Amino acid sequence: MGRYANRGLPAGPAVEAALAATGLVPLADRLVTQLSGGERQRALIAQTLAQETPVLLLDEPLNNLDLNHQLEIMELLRSLHSTGRTILVVLHDLNMAAQYCGELVVLDQGRLAARGTPGEILDPVLILEVFKTRVSVHRQGRRPYMTPIWAGPPVSVPSGDRPECT
Repeated sequence: MGRYANRGLPAGPAVEAALAATGLVPLADRLVTQLSGGERQRALIAQTLAQETPVLLLDEPLNNLDLNHQLEIMELLRSLHSTGRTILVVLHDLNMAAQYCGELVVLDQGRLAARGTPGEILDPVLILEVFKTRVSVHRQGRRPYMTPIWAGPPVSVPSGDRPECT
């Protein structure tokens, strides 16, 4: 399906490269209905890559992916960008965006709230204004990283009903 716009051109190499880039070669013979949510998400990304366009527009490409596959996809996008492709990604994970994106745009109710580098965007005042959440911002390597700080009323949960976190 990713090669539909390129009818008449050989699909094999582009599709094979897209499957390899997303780690889906072992699943190539499966129907999309037989794939897990994460596998399906990677198949959608492979479909996009198979188009071989100079610009990629991706809306929440990390949905349904475990942490390892999220990092693999972001590394893949970084690699594609380094070869000259333009990549526009919509992410709700600001920390992931700050680690991989050179420029961030923050929207607030559909309007542009801020545009800049991760260091400019991951600002506690801006995050409080836009997301109504207090955060602590620190550095992780060269990039900023934020930790949300719960500022709401205390939540009382009976001790027997508390989830176990490991």
